[in-house]
Amino acid sequence: RLGADPTHDPEVGPKVGGYNGCGRTRALAYEAPIGWRGLPERLEILVGDEPADVLHRLLVLKHGRPLEDYRNLADLICYFATHQAPGSLGPGHRWTAPFAGPNADPNATLRAGWGLSREDGKEPLGGDPTGDANRSTEFEARGWWPFLACRRRRFVVQRVPVGGAAGGVVGEIEVLEGQEVADAVYAFAHTHGLPAATKRQALLHVCEQRTSLGLPPCTRDLALLVNAHHLRKEPMGSVGSGASVASSPLLVWENEDPADAIHAWCINMGVGEARRDELINLVCDGALFFNGVGDTSGGLGSGLPIKCKRRRPIILNIPLSNEHGQPLGLFSLLAGEEPADAALAFASRNNVGPNFRRALLDTLCHNLAYKLTCTRTRAYILKSPLEAHAGYAGPWHADKDYPGCYPYDLEIWEDEEPADAVFRFCRTRVPGGCPLAHRQRSLFLLCNDPNLGLRCGRPIPALFELSPVLDEKGGSKGSVVVLEGERAADALLAYLKDSKLAQVFKHPNLRRRLFHRLCSAAAEAFEEEKAQEEKALNLAGPFSGAGGGGTVASLIDCSVEVPRLVAVSVELTYMGIKSHLRYFFPDAHPDPLYPAHVEWSRGASDNGPQARLGTSSGLSRGASKGGWRQCVPLPSGLEPLGEEEEAAVARYGYDQATVDATNRTWLQGFGPDSTQGGPGSEETRPRALPTEAATGCLGPTRRAAFYFCSRLEPPPQNCIRDIHAGLLSHLMKDDNSRWIKAGPVGIDYYQMLRCPNDAPLPEVEARMVAVGREVAGLVS
Repeated sequence: RLGADPTHDPEVGPKVGGYNGCGRTRALAYEAPIGWRGLPERLEILVGDEPADVLHRLLVLKHGRPLEDYRNLADLICYFATHQAPGSLGPGHRWTAPFAGPNADPNATLRAGWGLSREDGKEPLGGDPTGDANRSTEFEARGWWPFLACRRRRFVVQRVPVGGAAGGVVGEIEVLEGQEVADAVYAFAHTHGLPAATKRQALLHVCEQRTSLGLPPCTRDLALLVNAHHLRKEPMGSVGSGASVASSPLLVWENEDPADAIHAWCINMGVGEARRDELINLVCDGALFFNGVGDTSGGLGSGLPIKCKRRRPIILNIPLSNEHGQPLGLFSLLAGEEPADAALAFASRNNVGPNFRRALLDTLCHNLAYKLTCTRTRAYILKSPLEAHAGYAGPWHADKDYPGCYPYDLEIWEDEEPADAVFRFCRTRVPGGCPLAHRQRSLFLLCNDPNLGLRCGRPIPALFELSPVLDEKGGSKGSVVVLEGERAADALLAYLKDSKLAQVFKHPNLRRRLFHRLCSAAAEAFEEEKAQEEKALNLAGPFSGAGGGGTVASLIDCSVEVPRLVAVSVELTYMGIKSHLRYFFPDAHPDPLYPAHVEWSRGASDNGPQARLGTSSGLSRGASKGGWRQCVPLPSGLEPLGEEEEAAVARYGYDQATVDATNRTWLQGFGPDSTQGGPGSEETRPRALPTEAATGCLGPTRRAAFYFCSRLEPPPQNCIRDIHAGLLSHLMKDDNSRWIKAGPVGIDYYQMLRCPNDAPLPEVEARMVAVGREVAGLVS
């Protein structure tokens, strides 16, 4: 045991109690008798020795044995070192080596994965387990495999130093016995990241030196990455009467994409797609030799390093030209790729119009010579794995090139907003949903990746979209989009104003009709989604949407039919994505930005609510005639607003027709407790406006800023402070503009009244009375 007695000098080894010291300073990693053919000698490989060099010195240089004996034994020992479990080869284990007999078949070597078996009662490693003396010789071996490592399987015949651009030596190119120079140079260039020009110069230089060294000349200038013989045509584990073997070896050169080379070989050999995909994965994982299907290096090791850019081969290449006959290049279609997706990608790269794309897709889908199956005409602009969030426990993506990713691909349609696609993915494909920060971080990374070229219009996803909306003549008027954190009624009113459909005399009762259509369509979408999820669960397919953050129906708030006007809309741009922070005055209903609320009850001094955070989006009251208030706790490190700022929020952050800004109270009939403190109620005392210092909760304006900042990932420095200051500034300007002549018509009285254009007469009259009180207060 290393360090058992530190008084012993490993070099000198003093005699202690009859102990004659150390015979050597390195431990034995492998030993075996090699006493065949009159060689009464024991093979010993010490820790740190390269087995190929030890065998070459012993067999070839010392005893003059043929190179074939040395190669076969090197293959066997290195196979053991790679495949056996630690300590599995111990004293008394007998092995059949298919190279040792006097009449050994030189073709029956481990290069084909043949003829190696254990004769200690355990299962053979594969191939022919016979003990025929004409093919094998039994011998006992002992080894400790954790300390036996084969960096290479052949001895070095040529070493050439390679200099770096900044001076010094980058390393040495080692050419092994029997190895092509092109393969050795490729491996060195791959390891050290040499550019193509430097690699070419190194190849020429090494080949020139071989003549003076008496070595065989170079026969090729391309590296052979895969040279696999005796490959079976059927997938591993397939059931059948017998496995057929391909008549030609699989060759993959360095200037080929492995997937395309394997695909071409499979077509020539009549190999099916399942076996093709299996071979692609084996080659790209560097596991072709280690799975017993052929040595990729001709006995020179585990094969040259292979880098696969993709694991799907190109199954179709078509040269295309535009309408003027100018060549556009090759249209390529990958195995398993939808033609609609490939057509969109080609049209986008070459800046051709929709007519060209439709014609291309029609040709692909209806030309029988291509033998393609088209399942849709709508294309994905992105279909890619998405990195999982921290703490996610699986399952994981099946593609080994994407470790740590969710099991399903993120899919973005060509006409879809990326924020909506990411939101849908997290809701329906991730159990429990994605954390908000991870969802938004993923979105901003996708939108700012120049290689993807996504067009991102907003960072906040849509919960539902009603499309198309048609006018009386059947013309399209766009679509109604309900964003996360919006009420359906508010989103619909904003759509009508933007589409110039809010004129009550021209479009009577349109808002109410569209509101019911919007909510009905959302309910139908929920039922359809529920049926699809139930079917998927029965088939053990995609995850349940309910487990991923809620369904369409539960996310859209249709409980409030009366809309609120947008007080202000602040345009903001962050990391290239433009968005609008739309602020609505608080009213008697829960804020859809944060459906959580707190119950509260009045104490002896009525100093404020006794907060208890809840999760319901409905109204909840305490037993002692309390009320409810929403609460977003003050984030850590954020101080509550001061007295001056609270006064500004009371003056500009609320609808002045519903509050007494001077006394900072709700007017009777308004506010969260309006059902208890309204006219005729036993409760007549005015309810104070909540302050951040008293409640520990964010006020309405900072709550809106906090919500918006939580959608920016990573959030900018001082986000809440800066956006809140900008929001208050816009609210002040809007309050002043209400009373100023707007355009040739004059004052916009509906805007002044904070009243929708199509509001019924009683609502307009009530708003006129409320604004009259506001004007009187301002005058006084």
